[in-house]
Amino acid sequence: MPDTETGELAAAVAALVLVVAEAILNVASKTTDPADRVACLKAVHHAGHVHAALR
Repeated sequence: MPDTETGELAAAVAALVLVVAEAILNVASKTTDPADRVACLKAVHHAGHVHAALR
């Protein structure tokens, strides 16, 4: 796979990760269970690392 295609794929996956992270953050703001909120926030944190690695 040429470098341009690899970069485009990484950018597309990074954008998808960002959308998923935003959705999880939205769920975290609506849950009433503190353990669920913590789990969601941890997932968003990890998704942020994935997003940064792909950029």
